[in-house]
Amino acid sequence: MALGLILPVGTTARAELIHVPDDYPTIQEAINASADGDEIIVAPGTYNETIDLLGKAVTLRAVNLAVELDDPLDPTEASIIDGDDAYCHIVTCVSGEGLDTTIDGFAIVDGMADGASADGQGGGLYILAASPTVTHCYFTSNWAVTGGAIFAQDSNVEITSCIFKSNEAKTGAGMANRGGAPTISDCGFMGNLAWYSGGGMDNVNSSPSVTGCTFTDNWYGVYGSGNGGGMHNVGGSPVISGCTFSGAVAGNSGFYGGGMYNGITTVTIEDCTFTDNHADYFGGGMHNENATAAIENCTFTDNEADDAGGGMSNAWGGTVTVVDCTFENNEVTSDSTPMGGGMYNLNAITELSGCTFIGNLAPGSWDRFGQGGAMFNAGESEISARDCTFTDNWARECGGVYNNNSTVEIIGCQFIHNTSDEEETGAAMHNTDCSPLITNCAFLGNAATITGAFTRAGGIYNAGGCNPVITNCIFSCNLGYLAGAIHGGAPLVVNCAFSGNVGVQFNAVSGSGTVVDAIVRGNGADYNHPDIDPAATVTYSNVEEGFAGEGNIDADPLFVRTADVGPDGMPGSDDDDYGDLRLQAGSPCIDAADNDAVPADVHDLDEDDDTEEPIPFDLDWNPRFVDDPDTEDTGQGDPPVVDMGAYEFQVNDCPADFDGDGDVDTVDLLFLLGAWGTPDGDVDGDGDTDTADLLVLLGAWGECP
Repeated sequence: MALGLILPVGTTARAELIHVPDDYPTIQEAINASADGDEIIVAPGTYNETIDLLGKAVTLRAVNLAVELDDPLDPTEASIIDGDDAYCHIVTCVSGEGLDTTIDGFAIVDGMADGASADGQGGGLYILAASPTVTHCYFTSNWAVTGGAIFAQDSNVEITSCIFKSNEAKTGAGMANRGGAPTISDCGFMGNLAWYSGGGMDNVNSSPSVTGCTFTDNWYGVYGSGNGGGMHNVGGSPVISGCTFSGAVAGNSGFYGGGMYNGITTVTIEDCTFTDNHADYFGGGMHNENATAAIENCTFTDNEADDAGGGMSNAWGGTVTVVDCTFENNEVTSDSTPMGGGMYNLNAITELSGCTFIGNLAPGSWDRFGQGGAMFNAGESEISARDCTFTDNWARECGGVYNNNSTVEIIGCQFIHNTSDEEETGAAMHNTDCSPLITNCAFLGNAATITGAFTRAGGIYNAGGCNPVITNCIFSCNLGYLAGAIHGGAPLVVNCAFSGNVGVQFNAVSGSGTVVDAIVRGNGADYNHPDIDPAATVTYSNVEEGFAGEGNIDADPLFVRTADVGPDGMPGSDDDDYGDLRLQAGSPCIDAADNDAVPADVHDLDEDDDTEEPIPFDLDWNPRFVDDPDTEDTGQGDPPVVDMGAYEFQVNDCPADFDGDGDVDTVDLLFLLGAWGTPDGDVDGDGDTDTADLLVLLGAWGECP
């Protein structure tokens, strides 16, 4: 048998390893000699040259990764490409490079792009209509008119694990993106200086994805006005997630957005932290201007703005949605009427949900008072706040939310221990030239005080012409001069409960408002002040010591627990007990109010597309219209007749079925025993879990009726 030799009809090129300076003395000569798929390995040292990747799909790699070195500028360890301030761009990608062109591990320093047009862009790296991969690189001391370290136009470049430090430009000192959709992840932008905008990054009509990056101590506006110390976005649709913005300073004549500026853009910001940023005018942490911004699960802490919006400012159009965010210890610092320690809204549409405002400040000076410690809304803004908490905020005028000439709805929010100390104000909320809708809220321990006297209202102050609708709210342990809870305007107060409030003139309500379906009990501490202004109209309410009006009663409402201002005899302090203003069985307030007084469900809280029906829920979000078969209907309307107060008494045919599985069994018994001595296992409505509750449970053992 003869053996045949089979020869290949073609060959496949093998990727080569090219070493600099062993194989070629310069990086550019190695690139010139390379082919697609080759890897160019550059030894430590300083290379005074400019390079062009020439569209080749090669990997250009330093022996040691600059960002992992103790000193990324040590030529004995780092591979340094040094422009020596004499070249237009140090690295150029303008020939359609794709992601398989990789630049890895270099220190890129002293680039100088000081010319016109392209010659003024990208001191360190210039990218035009190309999308290389850049990783583990260290950019420092580069200068350009635009894009000190990197300029990318119409690019989908991917940049990972790089550091941008002490670069400078007129705009975009760290990086400038024009068009395209770059991806930037796990990078650090530190101490970069932009003359005008975008100390860390400047994005114009670009849609970058920026993930896991830090922006620290970046500056803008040193030689003129500018915006966005950390990041500046105009146009495009940036997505920013998991990033930290800290210590970004709006320079000597800086304007808006210490941490971030968003203008005429659609931006998504998730899981980010804004800390210790500063703006000379608006938006210490962030400023949104005519932007569509979706901001979720972000934290704004210890930011400052001189004039407005220590944490965030939203102005002049656009729609901003803020979900599950925290604003803590932010401040506006000007002596000339600073506004909105946590947030400032001016001619903006802002929707908040699940946010927390705590410890924000708007001090001002002795004659120019700060307004809105937590939030200030003005200029025909449209504001919706749902399920938010405002705690321990302070301003000379209104520690909580200050509303001026705006459309405002506040739903399911809590205002706790907010304070103010000037005369024309309310500690928790101040309304001027607007009539907010306030539904299912709690006002607890707010205090409006000045030396030797008290201010307008601890809860809500309404300047002339303000007629808010306040429904299903509780006011406990609030302190003010004209009223502990509500003063001014002609508010409509429906299904609210007042307990533990103290006012020098009136404990609960002063002014000519309408109070209906309410409970006013246990106010005034030991000061013997009246609860409600005689100018008010009160019907179908339970008012201590009585009040003239149809359907009114004066009887113990049988609260689960009446509010108590504590041993110091003064509300607004740490020893306050806000009480439990739910009704116990047998309360005279059950089925005793006026159905027709319940406002329409204009918010469509039950999402049934019926905004003309009465509000269907109480403060606990339980059904509002529930008939108690053991109580005679004494109120107004067809059964079921609504209860007085913020909470509807819920009839429970099986009160010991704690887990709601339709029977009373061992699981329910264990729950009750675990809740012993607390209100959690209370079955008989006396406010605690004890032997009486245990006996009820044992008597109900088995399937529920």
